[in-house]
Amino acid sequence: MLNNATNRVVSHEAKVIGRASHATTSLNVHAVTSKVRLIDIPGLEENTFKGLELAQICVGVIEEGRELLSTRKEDGGNYIRQTQIDKAHVDQVHAVVVCFPIEMLQNSESCAIVRQHLETLENLDYNPIVMMAKCDEVEPGIRDDPLAFDTFPELVKARQQISQLTGYPENTIIYSVSYTTEKKRTWAMDVLAYYNMKTWINAGRRLLKRKEEKGRRVQEDWVAKQIRREEHERRQQVLETEKNENHAMNEQENNEREHRTKSFNMLFVDTWMKGHGLAHFSSQMNEEGIEKMEELLHFTNEELLTMGKEFGMKRGHLKKFEINLEVARKAQQGDANASSASSTSFSNETVDSCDTVVKSEDGGLMQQLGQALFNRFRR
Repeated sequence: MLNNATNRVVSHEAKVIGRASHATTSLNVHAVTSKVRLIDIPGLEENTFKGLELAQICVGVIEEGRELLSTRKEDGGNYIRQTQIDKAHVDQVHAVVVCFPIEMLQNSESCAIVRQHLETLENLDYNPIVMMAKCDEVEPGIRDDPLAFDTFPELVKARQQISQLTGYPENTIIYSVSYTTEKKRTWAMDVLAYYNMKTWINAGRRLLKRKEEKGRRVQEDWVAKQIRREEHERRQQVLETEKNENHAMNEQENNEREHRTKSFNMLFVDTWMKGHGLAHFSSQMNEEGIEKMEELLHFTNEELLTMGKEFGMKRGHLKKFEINLEVARKAQQGDANASSASSTSFSNETVDSCDTVVKSEDGGLMQQLGQALFNRFRR
């Protein structure tokens, strides 16, 4: 790389790691501008990036200067520093350029490794840029005219082979011609470098745009889910309120039903029979030991009708007795309409006496009953 300020060629001494020679063994950062930085990492060979290092570099959690190829025992260790995690959003990689030396075409195993790493980068949502390197080793003449790539058949053929091996279209594969022995910059090499740099920057912009769109979709999905969750909670609250109200109403109805049942069971038989025009037979019921409605309805209708015939009830009285027994049984079950129908013909004094009987204690029952009868006959 030719330094802009001094026109000095920046070079690296190659290190042999395993069977491969690496000019770069650590993560090196070169600031091109205040907003553009180049991150140089070791090549994608068989002894590199066997763990999560490639993904960690892309998300920016590996710091500058980290040794990535262990030449000494103390250089190893896949650790992440907290200080680097805190600034990872600054060091994220926005565009990935994979330099593909033409000589690598002779090594099918290396090509397979590169293809595997390309898939890893694609899974990280990158569209890696494949760039042919060391073109001058195949066609030395390209150094004299770096922009005349298509006039060199060997280079065109190599691009076709790289396209077939990587699965990337030929028109997306770029190439580079690096400064080596030059002491001064040349216009043609700078134009090619500028074109490559523009390609990298545009790839980074596309990545940021995809991330922005993805983030917007995630935000919209989150807002939609939040709205659905709030709506669901409101529906649940409404259902819970209705459930509580229904429970309260049912409980109130049950209490009222129980009260009506208890009141009706405590009603005297002679009062009930007088209210339905059967007063002549109430004394005979009492002689049989049937004083309360609960005791009366303990018998079946057939038994009560047989008993009515024995008391001398005529056909009309038996029919009236039978009809009112059906109504009384419904009233005993707490049916409000039946209770109302059963007590329609009761006088106010009779109803008052029934309530008095229900509310009084056992010890004052006779006293309350006597007072009720006294009030009735006094008029």
